[in-house]
Amino acid sequence: MSLVFETHPDALRVTLLSPAQLEGISHAQELKRLGFFAKPKESVIYKNGSDYLLYVGCDEKSSDRFMVAGAVALKVARKARFSHMAFSVDSGEAARDCAMGAVLASYIYTRTRSVDEKDPQWQVQGLFCTSHETDFQEGMAIAASMNFTRELGDLPGNIVTPASLAQTATQLAQQFGFECTVIDQEEAAKLGMGAFYSVGKGSAQPGKMIILRNTSPEKKAPLMLVGKGLTFDTGGISIKPSASMEEMKYDMCGGAAVLGAFHLMGSLGIRKDVVGIVPAAENMPSGTANKPGDIVTACNGKTIEVINTDAEGRLILCDALAHGTKTYQPSAIVDIATLTGACVVALGSHAIGVISNNDEYAREVTAKGATLHERLWQLPAYAEYDEQLKSDFADMQNVGGKEAGTITAGLFLQKFVPENTPWVHLDVAGTAWDGKKEYFHKKGATGSGVRTFYALIKDL
Repeated sequence: MSLVFETHPDALRVTLLSPAQLEGISHAQELKRLGFFAKPKESVIYKNGSDYLLYVGCDEKSSDRFMVAGAVALKVARKARFSHMAFSVDSGEAARDCAMGAVLASYIYTRTRSVDEKDPQWQVQGLFCTSHETDFQEGMAIAASMNFTRELGDLPGNIVTPASLAQTATQLAQQFGFECTVIDQEEAAKLGMGAFYSVGKGSAQPGKMIILRNTSPEKKAPLMLVGKGLTFDTGGISIKPSASMEEMKYDMCGGAAVLGAFHLMGSLGIRKDVVGIVPAAENMPSGTANKPGDIVTACNGKTIEVINTDAEGRLILCDALAHGTKTYQPSAIVDIATLTGACVVALGSHAIGVISNNDEYAREVTAKGATLHERLWQLPAYAEYDEQLKSDFADMQNVGGKEAGTITAGLFLQKFVPENTPWVHLDVAGTAWDGKKEYFHKKGATGSGVRTFYALIKDL
């Protein structure tokens, strides 16, 4: 059940406090006797007449402190079995962020789990804010679309397939009035998308090139979002170790983020010029799968030597980028993918890796993400790294060796983007699941990228 914006007379009333602000509360000493000193993540429920008040300690320095506090409040309210919460804040940013944190923390994956009838999971039903209502509702919408994205990531690969992702996109289009085009695997081959086709042909689940389009009344050159939709990745013939392979259901989280961005535009009634492309496929080992040494041709005519079949994400993305730029002539491009384990080694789970052909645009995207507390970090894209992608038998090879794996993967994709079109590549391999924040669960998808996409779209 999704949280709704809804007032209620018996709502748990939430106030966020720093240690300095605590001293201004008339019953501060009583709260201290209860063990509450307004330290970050501390909380206490205090009965004041007929009202129940929840005080939550708020970090004074962290940029996402209100998101964290909102998540703490939601968890306390759920444990205490309150159906509604009323936040009292003093700024629009605090209202938006509290709502985001609370709604994100409310997410519980249930689709493939039985309900425990003896101990059903209590859910808060409604939230509202005593001021800054518009900002609060915006935060709720952002988080609801992130939760939509998270569920797509958490669902297993036998449920989320290329065909089911295409169905989800079609449903979004029907619900919100977007254009939707689905190019099936065989049609993609006829269009020259040999790199995309080569990945899906090893699976019993045919690939789908999924395209959503939102338009404004002005119909300007669109922002193009491209998200890797690898619904399961075994590595193919270059098969992965079995340990933790079940996590490879998350290899479609980039594609899910693109769908989440369209879900958010639809929910808020945003009509902007945005194209979203999700190349969706499975990477499986079989007699028809890619083999190391195979050479495939992308739709822009460039040939690629497949050195490692586990570097398949860039094969499906390169055709999506080339087809999208030729068809839609975008003003700017942002692609997003769980692309490299090297990014996890470099940045861990706290920042999205960035590669770009335009430093100014990379700084703009990074700054937009920061407004909604999504951290991005640009890596260098020096020409010397490009040497690692040279092939003796094709125009390029799909891997560049052990060194600088995130950078060479990004530079591979850059070969399919026009030089004069600002482009940013987001590697979310470290941030797409198992987030280490109070508003995420220790296990599960995070909706990484949706906030950055929204911040970009909002200011188009």
